[in-house]
Amino acid sequence: MAERFGVEELGVITGVGDALGRCSADTRALWSGKSAFGDASSAMPASAIGAECAGKDDIVRALLGRAAARMDQVAQTCYQAAGDVADTEESLASGFRAISEF
Repeated sequence: MAERFGVEELGVITGVGDALGRCSADTRALWSGKSAFGDASSAMPASAIGAECAGKDDIVRALLGRAAARMDQVAQTCYQAAGDVADTEESLASGFRAISEF
């Protein structure tokens, strides 16, 4: 008889999805409402450093947003995989029951 996934394994798969979901939210929160580069640019308006800092906050927000979106995608894949494994396991169990009754 084939080895079946246990509840623990499915819990690990969904746990990874949960952890990635939390990481995604934390990643989005890292730079929300912050303007560190904008503040630096304003503090040094006539300097080369100030000029280089201008507009960088939007770049950081965009990069963090893309990273968070990727984490969300992987988290959803984990949830889908756990559901697929559970469905497959139930189908196998049903098939084995039918064979044993036959």
